[in-house]
Amino acid sequence: MASQRVDIEPVKAAPATISPVHPRRAEPLERPQAAAPRGASSFADYAEEVGATSLAELLEAAAAYTSYVEGVDEFSRPQIMKKVRDLSPDNFNREDGLRSFGTLLRQGRIMKIRNGRFQISEQTRFRPEPRAAQG
Repeated sequence: MASQRVDIEPVKAAPATISPVHPRRAEPLERPQAAAPRGASSFADYAEEVGATSLAELLEAAAAYTSYVEGVDEFSRPQIMKKVRDLSPDNFNREDGLRSFGTLLRQGRIMKIRNGRFQISEQTRFRPEPRAAQG
């Protein structure tokens, strides 16, 4: 079978200089900059200002407050539940909170972005109006 053998000349490569790889951070998505509504210095003030009263509205308002006022792009369900529970610890029921959070997900007002992390949707009732650009 020597007639089927193919002799290949060894390839002489130029000496490669290896440089370390430096990861780059992706730029965060731009969210509308919104100040807390007049007089809203806390989530409790914010919820009152936007008129959130039901459990679902409070959970959605907590997600909006976290994203738009605190400037946090993504959050966990426990973060949002804690904001609402801290607002009214005696009236908070965990099962009802989980059920309402699930409803907000199905309605598309909150989006799941990966395991245990969520983002407020563009469809939220509490989306602030973008500020006019100052030039």
